[in-house]
Amino acid sequence: MPTAARRSKTRLFLILAFGLLIAWLIFSHFAQSGKQQAGKEKRHATPVTIAQVKEESIVKSLDAMGTVESPASITLKPQVEGRILRIAFHEGDFVQKGQLLFELDAQPFQAAVAQARGIAAQAQSQISQARVQLEKDRALISQNQAVLRLDQAQAQFARAQSVRYQQLLKQDFLSKNEVEQAVSSARSAEQTVHADREAIQSAQATLHADQAAVRSAQANYESQQAAVEAAAVKLAYCKIFAPMSGKTGALMAHVGDVVEANVTSLITLNQVNPIYIAFSLPEAQFSQLRQVKNWQALTVHARTRDNHAVNLPGRLLFMNNTVDPTTGAIQLKAVYHNPADARQSFWPGEYVDVSLVLGRQPKAIAIPSAAVQTGQRGDYVLTVNPDDPHPKAVLRWVTVDQITQTQAVVLKGLQVGDWVITEGQFAATPGEEVRISTQHSRGTAPEGATQ
Repeated sequence: MPTAARRSKTRLFLILAFGLLIAWLIFSHFAQSGKQQAGKEKRHATPVTIAQVKEESIVKSLDAMGTVESPASITLKPQVEGRILRIAFHEGDFVQKGQLLFELDAQPFQAAVAQARGIAAQAQSQISQARVQLEKDRALISQNQAVLRLDQAQAQFARAQSVRYQQLLKQDFLSKNEVEQAVSSARSAEQTVHADREAIQSAQATLHADQAAVRSAQANYESQQAAVEAAAVKLAYCKIFAPMSGKTGALMAHVGDVVEANVTSLITLNQVNPIYIAFSLPEAQFSQLRQVKNWQALTVHARTRDNHAVNLPGRLLFMNNTVDPTTGAIQLKAVYHNPADARQSFWPGEYVDVSLVLGRQPKAIAIPSAAVQTGQRGDYVLTVNPDDPHPKAVLRWVTVDQITQTQAVVLKGLQVGDWVITEGQFAATPGEEVRISTQHSRGTAPEGATQ
């Protein structure tokens, strides 16, 4: 019996000890869970900055990224071959239209002009000689024609005398010998007239040849004069002037280099004032642009991406006639007055931010663009009630009309007076408590967006 009682007491002690161990484990588990829950709640009290939703009059605009383009970019090439003697500007200079840029060695072309002028002078002398000969032959024809008239008169007299002598012969007033002499004289006079006519025809043929010689000499002179002009043009090409106002780039040839006509590149000249900025809008935004009747009067603000150091207004110049089917976007182009000051101007090839201003929208619900996030269902914001002693983040799906770098216009999902989280929203979880560290009564709007 004593042994059984001890065993019973031992068993009871073990059961009690085991029960106490289980109770301690359960207590430790719930205590640890409480600490974890308290720590979890403490971790989810995320510090946030909030801003109040306001009704404002805003500028309705479409934002995009654009590329600065030069209206004209010309790579200058020489039109004659030669050696560069002088460069009359520095790399990167702004130059004016007609300004001297390069000067080539002109001596070979000056010699060619002098030679061409000499040949042209010889050709002009040949014209003078041919004209002198032409006038001589014209005078000879006039002389022959006078002789012909005289010989014709003598021949007519001789014929008449021959006829009269033959009549007198029949009446036996003259001898036969006298009549034969008269007839012979008439025949000789006719032959003289015939010879005169042949001489005139020969002189006229010579005159035609002289006229042809004058025309040939004249054509030769005109050809040589054209050669003079061509040589003078090549001589003028030895000085290369700026075809337009613009900014020069890096030199591609230097003093002493021999350049080849229409082959060697000298420098690239870009027109920078006015200047173009090309950008594209997606098809969804293009529908808003199509509702504007006078789209060419729209203003396009352009800003450099280095903290907007350059911010210039421009005018919409070009809208493409088709939407690119591969990108679903339409190309547009704006024109800007671009000052020559490098600190206040756009540069070709530079990326810029552009805002196409469509007009002003009154009573728009505006919030800071930082509050807008994108989820699977679309855009959403996290709202909070600052009057709640334990404010919690609440997710709201919204419909955004337009969004810029600093401001978003909301069509649906928010009301005036609501509060949205603008900082810390990425760490906040919907339904969990947040801690409001900064509170703004008005959302930050972009410069010039509200009044």
